[in-house]
Amino acid sequence: MNRLWVVSIRWKLLLAMLLSAAITAIILFVMHSLATFLIETEPFSVLIKWGINNLGSIRILILVGVPLFIISYILLSRPVIRNLLRVQEALKQIGEGNFQPDVLVQSYDEIEATSRYVHDLAADLNRYLDEMIQGLKLIAEGQLQHSIPVKENHKLGEVADSINQMARQLNHLMQEERKAEQSKNDLITGVSHDLRTPLTSILGFLGVIKQDRYRDEVELRHYVDIAYSKAERLKLLIDDLFEYTRMNNGMPLDSKLMALDDFLQQLMDEYVPIMHEAGITGRLTLEQHRVFISADGELLVRAFANIIQNAMQYGKEGKYIDVTLQQEKEHAVVSIANYGNPIPASDLPFIFDRFYRIDKSRSLETGGTGLGLAISRSIIEKHRGTIRAESDTQRTAFILSLPLLHEHKQKTTQ
Repeated sequence: MNRLWVVSIRWKLLLAMLLSAAITAIILFVMHSLATFLIETEPFSVLIKWGINNLGSIRILILVGVPLFIISYILLSRPVIRNLLRVQEALKQIGEGNFQPDVLVQSYDEIEATSRYVHDLAADLNRYLDEMIQGLKLIAEGQLQHSIPVKENHKLGEVADSINQMARQLNHLMQEERKAEQSKNDLITGVSHDLRTPLTSILGFLGVIKQDRYRDEVELRHYVDIAYSKAERLKLLIDDLFEYTRMNNGMPLDSKLMALDDFLQQLMDEYVPIMHEAGITGRLTLEQHRVFISADGELLVRAFANIIQNAMQYGKEGKYIDVTLQQEKEHAVVSIANYGNPIPASDLPFIFDRFYRIDKSRSLETGGTGLGLAISRSIIEKHRGTIRAESDTQRTAFILSLPLLHEHKQKTTQ
């Protein structure tokens, strides 16, 4: 720093000015001495005397001295200006996209320091751009997990971060596409299996009847009853499959104002005889104030009915099904709990997947179609809600959260 202060541009320009003044003074002194010597010598005397008489000595010195000073200053300051122009040209090249300009100068002043800063900046940008280009090539080749280093507080760092986000999003979309393809294959496999099983039974028993391979009318009726039962199960599966497909293909909601407490009370009243027949008691606990939501009543009945039926099927040993309604901030939260055997921890994350059944035998006698909970989740999510399950040795609970209706929030909290 001290060295730069000594050889600073200001001192170089000041020195150039002083040297220009000195050179000008010397030349003027020589001219004055020469004119004094030649003033009596022909043919110079006439010209010199004319100039002195008409212009004056001072004016002649000024007319000659000013151009001499300017020319001397331009010549002496030329190295400084030349170095500045090199830095300027290098910056222009950087602006045009050339990050390897010939910019280094050796002048031992601020221009040299500036040229080194520009050189280092260009080299750094060039290295970083090479990293980004290499990263983009890897991403273009399919390595979407590759991450370009991100420089903090740097515009190119923001570009690199955006590229990384794009790569992550593309990777996520590709993973989702693979999952969708696998899900489609699983759907076809599951539907084929679940349709073929009852259909095979129906065709088998109808074949026996068609070929008159029954002993008497009683056996015939028995075969017909079995075929009819299998047909009913087949219709149930087709109905559930149609409902699931309809829910996942953008079916619009017919949403209306609904008092969720009244809705649950009516639903539980309808299930009283069914629960009584199954040896189960339903218990309903409601908020002390009204709870309003905006919902499609028909679809919501289907969602809650699927969960209650699931609780009845797997919670018979517990003898009770508890339905609780609470208001938590912006949401109405409904818990449907049974006290039967717990859901294994390994199965709990998958129970809302289509065709997933805890009973791996896929028997329709020990379970439903495997679509009921998937349909419930689709319906709740269409209402901008969430659904989850908790299970331990004490109880199994399905917890549904639905957004409250805005215009009724203040009324319900008063």
